[in-house]
Amino acid sequence: MLPVLETGLGSFIGLTLCLFGLGAYLAGQGLAHGWRPAWQAAVTGFGLALFDRFLQWGLFDGVLLSVGGYLAAGAILASIALFAHRLTLSAKMVRQYPWAYEAAGPLAWREKRAAATLGLDRRPEETSLARISQSQGGVKMNKIIAALVVVVALVGAYFYFGQKPAAPPAPATTEAAPPPAAPAAGDIVIAMGGPLTGEYAAFGEQMKRGAEQAVADINAAGGIGGRMLKIEVGDDACDPKQAVSVANDFANKGVVFVAGHFCSSSSIPASAVYAEHNILEITPASTNPKLTEDAAAKGWTNVFRTCGRDDLQGPTAARYIAKYFAGKKVAVLNDKSTYGAGLAEETRKALVGLGITPVLDEAYTQGDKDFSALVAKLKGEAVDVVYIGGYHTEAGLINRQARDAGLAAVLISGDALNTAEFWSITGAAGEGFLFTFAPDPRNLPTAKDVVAKFSAAGYDPEGYTLYTYAAVQVFAAAVAATGSTEEAKLAAYLRANAFDTVVGNLAFDAKGDVKGTGYVMYEWSNGAYKEKADQ
Repeated sequence: MLPVLETGLGSFIGLTLCLFGLGAYLAGQGLAHGWRPAWQAAVTGFGLALFDRFLQWGLFDGVLLSVGGYLAAGAILASIALFAHRLTLSAKMVRQYPWAYEAAGPLAWREKRAAATLGLDRRPEETSLARISQSQGGVKMNKIIAALVVVVALVGAYFYFGQKPAAPPAPATTEAAPPPAAPAAGDIVIAMGGPLTGEYAAFGEQMKRGAEQAVADINAAGGIGGRMLKIEVGDDACDPKQAVSVANDFANKGVVFVAGHFCSSSSIPASAVYAEHNILEITPASTNPKLTEDAAAKGWTNVFRTCGRDDLQGPTAARYIAKYFAGKKVAVLNDKSTYGAGLAEETRKALVGLGITPVLDEAYTQGDKDFSALVAKLKGEAVDVVYIGGYHTEAGLINRQARDAGLAAVLISGDALNTAEFWSITGAAGEGFLFTFAPDPRNLPTAKDVVAKFSAAGYDPEGYTLYTYAAVQVFAAAVAATGSTEEAKLAAYLRANAFDTVVGNLAFDAKGDVKGTGYVMYEWSNGAYKEKADQ
């Protein structure tokens, strides 16, 4: 896909062509009316391209520092400005000085031959103007055309060399392939991106701990082919724009693999940056199906996850509700986030498919503290079950305020409740709160030694800690096997093989989703959560 189309054909037509194209055209006209030289129109076009890139980034999550996108947009807008400048100047010369010039086409003019030969009908004061127009109509236009050719050639070279498709695979051979070459000397730079500040910092801490422990263990065992891992950490605060900034920072630091991000609303825009820079991304926590679905639709090969998807998690909750709360009134809430709204929708669809129509379908806003109006609606509908698509902070507050208001409904949510911080928000009011998550990896035999290391350090590796550890393990195994840190080689290896990790054996499908994932129901009780016996 051409860089100018990275945010979609609609944004390209609406911003680059219509809005800034009109601006470039009017600028070219204005410069021509002021008798300004043509090169100023070209410079104006490239100047407008800077504003175009900024709006593509601000409104449509485009890549702000996309060199290819800027050059392409600049060439287009400069061409529009030059066209308007030349068209206006040609009309101006013929219309304003009819005794001296005649049209030689819509973009050119010439001296009237009779006037030029006989010296008739020319006003003396226009002699210098004739020289100016001849120069502008001849030599300068050639220079402009030459400059445009150079610009277009540079942009074309960027498209050709920067976007060149991968070479076709080598023909099959019966000879055994030689072992992969050892990676070049030097550290391998990887990264962890997630929320280290803000409401969801507890999950970022889980991911940071998991990634750092995995790096420490791999390096202690000799690294990968003798090369040590070096880890960079980026705080995205679960903010999409900040996630893009973090991703660009990783790219500038030479990162070849990212374990992250946490929020789906961060992972999705960041994945575009990683795709542009050929960086492998394995998220241990982003469950929205769009992450891998959109990447596959765009032809990206770099996006994977070690966790499940919400189109599996939502139906798990719906089946549980249908089984244990048949005939009860159900309400579905969501926090409008990519994750929360997506999970709530998957759950609602599954409920409807099971013959259960929610009596209330409401949204709230992340960061809200007062849910009294929402709780009043729930009480007014006399709901028996409330499903919440959202994060632990708001879910915990809704839980407390519902209990304070006397609402006895069963509350159920998703995997974003797997942090001890939830109980610190709810206190005893959180007793009996249900949520879905994968079977607890801390109980797996494959996790025993790593869990012991965390416990010895006084840390409980709950939630996504071990899933992040596993993401680093997968990357390390792929590098060791391929002898490369190139995204294309690693991605192909990941899709063709299975990996023994701290969370068990992992294999990935063509879209980068982990195979064979499942969800179970957990219950909060007395400050801790555990899998329910009745699933």
